[in-house]
Amino acid sequence: MKVVFNNGVETPITDVSSVYSLGIPTVDEAEVEAFKALLTQENLKHFQIVDDNGTVVAEANNFVFQGISGSDPIGEERTETNFMLRVMTDTEIELSILKEEKELQAEAITELAGIVAEM
Repeated sequence: MKVVFNNGVETPITDVSSVYSLGIPTVDEAEVEAFKALLTQENLKHFQIVDDNGTVVAEANNFVFQGISGSDPIGEERTETNFMLRVMTDTEIELSILKEEKELQAEAITELAGIVAEM
């Protein structure tokens, strides 16, 4: 199975993963940190879990990274690390929308200022 994030990045996950707990095989802390870096609000705005046949088995919207629940050995060198996710609250969703709108307004003001400066 794999998880497909909003930005199109695909990462293999364990078969017992769900939208609330993504298990990935890891070797070291660098792999844990690299996967954790993918768990941005933008990437978790929409993501899918896809099986080995390419069938979407789960879809999720507006999730946030909660934490790491632990690691279980899955071989001599690999460990399964579980990344816990949760649904965003209504307040978090509203704040996210306001932040996006604020960024768009700031870009528009900068663009308008440039146009005015050229006059």
